[in-house]
Amino acid sequence: TPTNFMVDCLRPRNSPFNRNAANVFTEDFLDKVVNHSWYAKANIPVRYCEYDGVYNGFMSHLTTVKSHFKELLAEEEDQVKAKQKKDLCFLNILCTFACTDFPIKLFKLRLDTIANDPLLKRHLAFMKGLGSQGMSSDESKDENARMISYLQVYPAWRSAQLASLLWKVDDVAATNVSIQIGKRKKSGTQLQVRPHRDMVNEEATAPPGLLRNCYDANWLVKLSERQKCELQVQDGDYNFTT
Repeated sequence: TPTNFMVDCLRPRNSPFNRNAANVFTEDFLDKVVNHSWYAKANIPVRYCEYDGVYNGFMSHLTTVKSHFKELLAEEEDQVKAKQKKDLCFLNILCTFACTDFPIKLFKLRLDTIANDPLLKRHLAFMKGLGSQGMSSDESKDENARMISYLQVYPAWRSAQLASLLWKVDDVAATNVSIQIGKRKKSGTQLQVRPHRDMVNEEATAPPGLLRNCYDANWLVKLSERQKCELQVQDGDYNFTT
């Protein structure tokens, strides 16, 4: 209808829907020109006020509109493919580094940070129990510098509370290594924390035997009874406050 007018750029230009839309537009346009004095001062040539002229002009314009629409769809599809490729590459990196010694290095750095920080020290025993397997989704290191550099990413199994504690430890570690001693930076492995991602690593292996609130509740629900048994979740919640 004239008040709820639309065309369908996904269908062919000459589809029944678009032909009907062209008829609605033509009739409404001629009604406004003839009966409501639209464009009266424009002195529109008579041939452009005939039904066929308006109809054909509309269909010609629809061809242009559909062409631009296809270009937008192609750009959007390219962006989706690029994101999928990037995400696939990112997940491959996660899986690769989960199998290297990187989690061990990150675990040792976090352990050292907690042991030497008065506010975090009470979590030392918990961190030891978490082990390097608890670092299984923190990835991406710089091979050309003595630095642990990783994107902050949730492994699917890890709860937000546990993640927040680990990221707090990383903030302290990053501050520690930024402090210069004399004219040289503090020795030891440096830590560079990159921004959070909205992705999760579904392939990250969950360490067994942790307290219940160390695991993501939604992730736990999806496990089979056998998997839950193997995970050996401990009753009770850990106090993550610092």
